[in-house]
Amino acid sequence: MTRGLGVGAADWPQGSVLKLGLLGSCAGLAVLLQGGPASADEIEDARAKLLLLKERLAALEARQDTVESVGVAAPAAAVQAGDKPRSWKLPGTNTSIAVGGYAKLDLLFDLGPFAGDSLVPQDIPFANSTADLRKGTFRAHARQSRLWFKSWTPTDWGELATHIEGDFFGTGGNEIVSNSTSFRLRHAYGRLGPVLAGQWWTNFQDVDSEMNTLDFYGQEGTIFIRQAQIRYSHVFRGGSTTLDVALENPETTGQPQSVVGRAGPGLGPSGIAVDRMPDFTGQLRYTHSKGHVALRGLLRYAAVDSGGGGNSAVPSTLAVADNAVGWGAGISGVFSITDKDTVGGQFNYGDGIGRYLQGVGIRGGFACSAGCDSNASGLAAQTTFGGAGWYGRQWTETIETNVGAGYSFVSLKTNVIGAAGVAGVPRSSWNANGNIIWSPVPAVNFGLEVIYARTVFKANGQNDALRFMTSFQFNF
Repeated sequence: MTRGLGVGAADWPQGSVLKLGLLGSCAGLAVLLQGGPASADEIEDARAKLLLLKERLAALEARQDTVESVGVAAPAAAVQAGDKPRSWKLPGTNTSIAVGGYAKLDLLFDLGPFAGDSLVPQDIPFANSTADLRKGTFRAHARQSRLWFKSWTPTDWGELATHIEGDFFGTGGNEIVSNSTSFRLRHAYGRLGPVLAGQWWTNFQDVDSEMNTLDFYGQEGTIFIRQAQIRYSHVFRGGSTTLDVALENPETTGQPQSVVGRAGPGLGPSGIAVDRMPDFTGQLRYTHSKGHVALRGLLRYAAVDSGGGGNSAVPSTLAVADNAVGWGAGISGVFSITDKDTVGGQFNYGDGIGRYLQGVGIRGGFACSAGCDSNASGLAAQTTFGGAGWYGRQWTETIETNVGAGYSFVSLKTNVIGAAGVAGVPRSSWNANGNIIWSPVPAVNFGLEVIYARTVFKANGQNDALRFMTSFQFNF
């Protein structure tokens, strides 16, 4: 039964109900006083009650006015909506927090040899190797699943934001009993106003220009690194142009490929990479209604010490110290052709880009022409370049497709690699991806993807891989 717009007493505010009761009592006493015969004591008692009720009514009206003007404050322990989407306030504070991530299953089928949980071209098994003979391999894993925590707090110095995130693409684990792959750190930073400090995407990277792929590795030839840094951001007047500059972790000591000629099998006496200065990065970004374009720069300093620095593990006769400067530049962007069609990509070039460039760039850091074991070694930065492009179409609100390809190349200025007899050093590599992604509801993605990859090695031919994969991703 429909009541229409009628309002019952149960729908009235509690103060209104009490007020009605008090008014009714007052009216009843007034009738009593004006009614039939009554004793003097009864009349005096009724007058006293009437006065008391009038005082209570006045107090209730004053209280109601205060509540209406000030509003009812929420209890300190109540949970309130936060200032950011999908966030809530920590009780008793002005800090908004959010938790999110996703669970993702990848089903992989390699027509050739198994190429790993993520298809990295340089890791494709050599032709006729033991691993190469295992063709037609199926693999399922959930390692890409991730979890993140974020917070935002307004301060007199600007917004204080924090972000901690991890996934399960760490080391260890197997499928014999239970996959115990370790949880690893992806991001961990704090940002106060224009200053960010912690681990985040390198400032030399343009994440928004990368293709949407199901495979964790993504496209060859792109810049891809997460590392510790301190960054300053400046937004120019109008808000469409931003400049970011950063000091970042150099990390050549942990990458033997970055200084080719370090001590290792087949390399003989060699130098010891030393990190003495941070890497310097900068990015100028312009955003418009159709997308964005970014210009990026990198400056690096590499040093090698073959014993002169006090390393007792290397004979003193190899007391050689040398250094070199590396640099990189890149341009990237995304452009919406129509409301359904988008293109994007990037191009990167430099001497000593090394691990920044996804692909053979990791081998294109610095090298010594004589194994870093003599004064004539001549530490030099290797010229490396790479790029990627892609096209995406949003067919409906729930279905999208993406196709693209990437390529990377290292020139290998010095002959140390060939002279050392290291045949498995990649010279160039490329890959191509195509996928279709269906999102039946906003928090769920189902996808199919095909990937072809090839790596050409300096002295050992080339490796190829063809993979079909499907993914099930559930966001929260």
